[in-house]
Amino acid sequence: MRRHRQAARVSMKAPARFATRSAARPCSAAGLPLALNSNLHSAAPDNLIQVILHGIAAPVSSDLGYMPGFKDSMTSDQVAELVSYLRRQFAPDKAPWSGVRAAVDRLRRASSN
Repeated sequence: MRRHRQAARVSMKAPARFATRSAARPCSAAGLPLALNSNLHSAAPDNLIQVILHGIAAPVSSDLGYMPGFKDSMTSDQVAELVSYLRRQFAPDKAPWSGVRAAVDRLRRASSN
């Protein structure tokens, strides 16, 4: 079991990089660093998880563009790892979120109802 988890972590690097680039594209196109995204500095990861799962269909500003949702192409483990990575990388002054995987599962269930 432990080897399986380690293999999953190694294989996550490419999807995490792809999803990070895709998630960052609207901010980058507008000249905004991802570190300024308020979702990364929140007390809970829920908003960031929602954006990754469902994307951004109607951005608040036409300058930001759209982002696809990844709910059908990323597992809950991958989403949780990406969320944790984004927090570490772009909000290093904030404590890591706890219970990220449970939050992903909860939000997936809520959106399927």
